Amino acid sequence: MVTFIDRRKVQLTMVHSKQTWGNTWIKSGFEYVGETKGGLMALRLRPELMQPDAAYGT
Repeated sequence: MVTFIDRRKVQLTMVHSKQTWGNTWIKSGFEYVGETKGGLMALRLRPELMQPDAAYGT
C-alpha cells in the first residue's frame, strides 16, 4: 500500500527537535520511500505489516 503526503497541506510535527511530516503514518508502520516528481512525500506499508481485515475474518 502506498500513500502520498503534500507537505504544503499538512501540519509539521517536531520529533526529537527535527521537523517531521507524516509522523502518524510512520508510527502506524509506513516507511518513507522517496518523493514524487511533483514533490509529494511517498510512504509505503509492506504487505507483511498489514493487519488482517477483521470484517472478513482473515
